[in-house]
Amino acid sequence: TPVNRVTESRIFDRVAKAFAIKDWPVTAAKAFVGHSLAAASGDQLAFALGTFKYNILPGIKTVDKIAEDVFQDRLLFPLEDLDLTDRKMKVAFINSKGFGGNNATAIVISPSEVEKMLKVRHSRMYEEYSNLREKTRQEAKKYAENADKGAIKIVYRFGEELVEEENIEITSDHIKIPGYHKNIVFDKNNPWEDMC
Repeated sequence: TPVNRVTESRIFDRVAKAFAIKDWPVTAAKAFVGHSLAAASGDQLAFALGTFKYNILPGIKTVDKIAEDVFQDRLLFPLEDLDLTDRKMKVAFINSKGFGGNNATAIVISPSEVEKMLKVRHSRMYEEYSNLREKTRQEAKKYAENADKGAIKIVYRFGEELVEEENIEITSDHIKIPGYHKNIVFDKNNPWEDMC
């Protein structure tokens, strides 16, 4: 909107100034998927993960030029797809500017940076994990290939094995769902304090 574009770009410009960032790339997922409301954060997360994977930031192709009232001194609003191969993007910020001042920004760390963190924290187990992950990726690839050929068996069990909502136990420590052996336990300790 005319108001939000000014206020959002102003805060990004102030952050860029504080950290001496030049040409900070900014895009707009809404230019591709519209204003999806509740799913907007998922749309933006998919865009961020795709940018990390393919090193391409989708351009804002729904406008011919960026409005003059948008802060652009330190920000880069590409109108065409932007190749980020040389930038080595490590983080993305997903911004949500809601009605009535309900604003939030989520930080998404790139998969390559997360891998580095895991190697630091769990170096002895990381190789085993990598081997297991490779098997999973191969199975996923095989499944996708079969799906593309229409050669998968879909299992749909409507009305079977339903869990009545009143039988779900929810406490501040865990969630227990009937039929599952393990509870969902809420770990309130931050195991990443040394990386914050």
